[in-house]
Amino acid sequence: MTHMHIPQDAIQSTYFPNLFLENDLFFSGHVAIPFLYFLIFKKLKQKYFSIIFLIITVLMAITVLLMKVHYTIDVMSAPFITFGLFYITDLFLKKILKLNIKKEYEK
Repeated sequence: MTHMHIPQDAIQSTYFPNLFLENDLFFSGHVAIPFLYFLIFKKLKQKYFSIIFLIITVLMAITVLLMKVHYTIDVMSAPFITFGLFYITDLFLKKILKLNIKKEYEK
């Protein structure tokens, strides 16, 4: 796993001395964003762009790990979380569109 030190400018909690507050989230947005574009272009059947964004995702993951910007688990979980959110959103939007189409025919 990628070893990271506590940044010097991290804010230490008054109530919990071992808790440091940072601008740090669980999964890597650096990896999630290009992977989201990959999923979008794949759904739109744009093979060329989907391959490009998949390559960018892999390169970004490697770069972020080598620069020690995120923990390994942050980088590895980003595509799974992004896929899950994309899939749930896709299902949700399909249901909304079906409801709207039914309402239009009922008028």
